[in-house]
Amino acid sequence: MKKQQTVNENMSPEEYEAYVKQVTPTFSLGLNMVKAFITGGIICTIGQALMELFLSYELEKKDASAATLLVIIFTTAILTGLNLFSKIVKFGGARRQKEFCRPAVEQQRREASAPARNCVFPFARLY
Repeated sequence: MKKQQTVNENMSPEEYEAYVKQVTPTFSLGLNMVKAFITGGIICTIGQALMELFLSYELEKKDASAATLLVIIFTTAILTGLNLFSKIVKFGGARRQKEFCRPAVEQQRREASAPARNCVFPFARLY
């Protein structure tokens, strides 16, 4: 295992360049594009399947769309609370993510005793 060098003010430009190369992550653009295509395709297929399911229960298109959206948001919140959503996002190739419940999850990490309902119902504490 190679020892990671740290930055200091006495580094030469060559040493600093070597340090930057050492700590900069590398990625394959083509592989990330394929992963993003697959991940997005799966999410869209699930969304369309939910829409068709709700339409089969004779809901109007507007109501079926709302129900689909609610299920997707709820599922995202649950996956975030279980720490699975960030893994899906990372696999999909997203560099920056804005998760649905990130503030609640961060609070849970700071306060180990915080109940899980803070993720799904972040405003429940106000009442």
